[in-house]
Amino acid sequence: MPEKAITKHQQVSTEAQQARQYLARLRMHCSKNVRYVAFLATLAQCLQLALIAVMAWLLSGWAAKTLAVADSIVWLAVALALILVRALVQRQSEQKADQLALHIEQFAAKALMQQWHQRAGTQVPSEEVSLLHDAIPALGSYFARFLPQLWLATLIPLVILLTAFSLDWIAALFLLLAAPLIPLFMALVGMGAERLNKQHFESVQHLSGLFIDRLRNVAGLTLFNRTGKAVAQIEKASQLSKQLNMKTLRVAFMSSAVLEFFTAVAIAAVAIYVGFALLGYYQYGPAAEMTWFVGLLLLMLAPEFFQPLRVLAGFYHDRAAALGAAELLALSEQRANDKQALSATREAVVLQPDHSYSLQLKQLVSGFTHDLHGPIHLTVQSGELLWLNGPSGAGKSTLLKTIAGLLAPRSGAVGLENGQHETQNTASLCIAYLAQQPFFQTGTLAENLQLMAPKASDREMTKALVSMGLGTFFAQLPAGLNTPIGPNQYGLSGGEARRVALARIALAKQPLILLDEPTAGLDSWSAQAVINALQTLQQEGHILVVVSHDTAFERIATQSLTLGGGV
Repeated sequence: MPEKAITKHQQVSTEAQQARQYLARLRMHCSKNVRYVAFLATLAQCLQLALIAVMAWLLSGWAAKTLAVADSIVWLAVALALILVRALVQRQSEQKADQLALHIEQFAAKALMQQWHQRAGTQVPSEEVSLLHDAIPALGSYFARFLPQLWLATLIPLVILLTAFSLDWIAALFLLLAAPLIPLFMALVGMGAERLNKQHFESVQHLSGLFIDRLRNVAGLTLFNRTGKAVAQIEKASQLSKQLNMKTLRVAFMSSAVLEFFTAVAIAAVAIYVGFALLGYYQYGPAAEMTWFVGLLLLMLAPEFFQPLRVLAGFYHDRAAALGAAELLALSEQRANDKQALSATREAVVLQPDHSYSLQLKQLVSGFTHDLHGPIHLTVQSGELLWLNGPSGAGKSTLLKTIAGLLAPRSGAVGLENGQHETQNTASLCIAYLAQQPFFQTGTLAENLQLMAPKASDREMTKALVSMGLGTFFAQLPAGLNTPIGPNQYGLSGGEARRVALARIALAKQPLILLDEPTAGLDSWSAQAVINALQTLQQEGHILVVVSHDTAFERIATQSLTLGGGV
């Protein structure tokens, strides 16, 4: 086998294993509920078998005219009671199954959003948004329908088979020979269905991500006259999703047709045998002694023998859909874990106690398509503040993003040197960076403040807010740190949002702090409070690089760099 094919096979095996591990973790969370739903479904089916036995006894007695009227009334009352009890148990089973499905979907959705929360500060990939409304609903049916039915499809056919052997071993052999064909075909079909379901979820992910990305950038697409191409891309992705959906449906219909064929053949074989035995054509073995009761009971049990397997075959596609969804959810979980581990590694590298750092800019030139300024060569030590100023368009924000490692330099290098003279690229470090538009997630004020400092206490968060001149603002909040903020929540003015973001940066206590227009939109009193807080960070030994048009930074800056050009 070619090496490339082996690698791809190993990757597929790893993804399948991760999907099964993901489902196993969810199953541990709801194992008791799954067992309870399976118990109720099994009880309902056992009541159904008891009802069949009662009806077979009644019909055989009426056919042979051996059942008295009083006995008939008693048996009819028993049958009616079984019908009522079975209906109640079945209703309870369906309600518990629906509750289990909802519980699993909510639990998985909460876990997914927590993973997105771990990636706070970075935009969640557009294609992952579809997991919330496409992949997660597939999990509910797997746990609430497939797993209980798997238990049912194992126990009930076994009970019926043992009953059939006790009545007539020849009829039982017909059931026994036909039974393995259904699980075998289910396994064969399931392999292809699992692959198709995964491809279908991936296509839906791609389509959703493509649509959201184009929607986010509709202004740019219109500006560059690319809306037609964007529409064509979405249409092409939509057609691919439709084709994969039809392939999945074809597999489902094909498997159902084959299963119905095997079931019908097996039931017909039992019916022919019972009919000829009752007519007296068979005189060997148990056929010679077959009664009306045995014949009717075998005929009525034959469809019930295959019914749990037929239902399981339908739910088997739910299993394939759940495995396909679990692969994508496990991949999202892995991405979140990788980012969390990376953040922990960055903190372990950066958060040293002595703050003896220096920022090194070595012949640095930044820009997107062309050089925005000449080579910059300077060093900023711990406790110093570098003020970047100049006209709009001179490249101040671009230079700041290059220092942060968000943009690759056009030439030169930037790094952070610690007290042991070890230099690391800032792109590999966890630094504190404030953009012109701060990021806020939907959540409480405390949750937003703890994005960069998860262990910050209430006292530390309150102190950081007060240091940014937000004492009055905080005192007026309806629920203090538990007040919800963010989109469609408790409103923040532009200046308040900027100062909350600055308080978050102060809590992070990173050695390198990069700020883009920290006093923009603030009145003179609030701006002075921010400058005083930055001076405190400076005195604590942090390196600050500030982009601002505010000339007040000239007073506290230890170094300043004026960029020319602009508009």
